[in-house]
Amino acid sequence: MTDLLHVLLLALLPAGGNFLGGVLAEFLPISRDRLSLALHAAAGVVLAIVGVEIMPQALNANPAWVVVATLFALSLIHI
Repeated sequence: MTDLLHVLLLALLPAGGNFLGGVLAEFLPISRDRLSLALHAAAGVVLAIVGVEIMPQALNANPAWVVVATLFALSLIHI
């Protein structure tokens, strides 16, 4: 198998999973509890990405207190 074909097949996996999940969501009933669990899991993934990828770069900013003050101000807006 060529490298290009291998990469294309790996790239199709998320697309296929997304399509299959959409089809299943159309035909299977989902309770509010399961929907809430799925949304909380998605929020956890987003927070993990922020924590691992973005925060180390943001904390290297000069001065770092600007980043902390901005995050604090944004948290006050959503209260």
